[in-house]
Amino acid sequence: MLRKNLFFIFVLLFSCIISAQSSIDENSESFAASRRNNNIEIRFGLMSKFLSGSDINIGGVSSKYESKGLLGAISYSRWVQNDLALTVYGGILNANAQTRINLGTVNTESAAVILLLFGIKYEPIDMNPSNKIRPYITVLAGPLFGYASNVLINNNVGVQSLSESAFVGFFGAGIDFTLSKLFIVGIRGGYYLTTDFKNRIGFEKNYSSPEFSASFGIQF
Repeated sequence: MLRKNLFFIFVLLFSCIISAQSSIDENSESFAASRRNNNIEIRFGLMSKFLSGSDINIGGVSSKYESKGLLGAISYSRWVQNDLALTVYGGILNANAQTRINLGTVNTESAAVILLLFGIKYEPIDMNPSNKIRPYITVLAGPLFGYASNVLINNNVGVQSLSESAFVGFFGAGIDFTLSKLFIVGIRGGYYLTTDFKNRIGFEKNYSSPEFSASFGIQF
C-alpha cells in the first residue's frame, strides 16, 4: 500500500513538473512572438525639480536656475534571450546656471552632468501577468561626465572651463506596456548612486538622486 501511494505521489509530481515546464515554454514562445529583438526608448524624468530665483541688493543682482534629477534620456536595448536584454543608456542628470552682476562685473556660471550607462534589463517571464504588461528590473553602470564653464566680463572677458568624470550606478524596476507590435510605453523607479567629482560641478560635487520616469519607445 505504501509503495502504491509513493508511486502515485511520484507520478503526480512528475506530471506537475511537466505541466509547469510546458506552460513556461508556451509563455516564452508567446513572449518572443509578441516582442521584437530591438527597442529604442525616450525617457522623461517625472521627479525633476526646476528651481529658479533672483536676488537684488545693494551689492548687485544675481539670478539662479537649476534642474535636479533626470531630465531626459535615450536608450537602446537588444534582447539576447526571451527574458534578458543588453542596454546602452545616455541622459542628462542635472543642468544649472547662475549669473551675478556686481559693480560693472558680470559673472556667468553654467554646468551640465551627463551619464552614459551600460547594463542589463531582466523580465522574469513567470511573473508577467500577460504579454502586454511586463514588469522588469534593470542594473546599469558607467561614467558620469561633468562640464562647467565660468565667464567673467569686466574690462576684459575671461573664460574658464572644467570637465571631470565620476562613476555612477543605477538600480531600478519598472513596467512596460505593449501598445502594439511597434510601440511600447512604460514607467520606472530607481536610484542613481554616484561618486564625487573632485571639484564642484555647478552647485554640487555629488549627484546621487532618485528617479521616477516615464518612457515611450519603438521595437523592431
